[in-house]
Amino acid sequence: MVEAFAVPQPVYQYLQSSTGGINAVGNYSTGAGGSSGATFTLSPSTSEVYRVNRMLIHIQDTGIFDAEAYGARAALTNGVTVRIATDTGTVWDLTDGDPVKSNAQWGKLCYDVRTDAWGVGDVFLSARWTFANGGYPLRIDGTVGQRFEVYLQDSTTDLNSHQFYVHGHQEDEAYGESFNH
Repeated sequence: MVEAFAVPQPVYQYLQSSTGGINAVGNYSTGAGGSSGATFTLSPSTSEVYRVNRMLIHIQDTGIFDAEAYGARAALTNGVTVRIATDTGTVWDLTDGDPVKSNAQWGKLCYDVRTDAWGVGDVFLSARWTFANGGYPLRIDGTVGQRFEVYLQDSTTDLNSHQFYVHGHQEDEAYGESFNH
């Protein structure tokens, strides 16, 4: 008798703001109207653990994307931090204290980065940060309150689109993925 093969529950999701928005275009400058920045998150429930294989970054703008710019605008002042966090703070800063401030900096982290323009209209940058290629997918443990975050502290209002999308799966003990702490 052949055992049924089950695939872990996939996770394909845009990172979302606290209001459920997926487009990270806004004035997130620290101090702007009392803002302390904005966080776009992937949050497993308190009974789930996610394995995140990769994140896709999409920046769409009108104009020329220079290496030292962010989209077609000037470089960011404070940058984009990618991290695993809990309510008590950062567990792991994946940008290692050097937030992404330019198009070229996505290339340092992701390797797979390109810009495209299909004739008349906007230009966009696509980046793929494959965490699994670094040895193993990221483990986001909802049972201890962890979440995966992209934290912004600058105005991105002059971008046309700015999104973060993750691929992964729910951890499943049947595949030997569960680790007791």
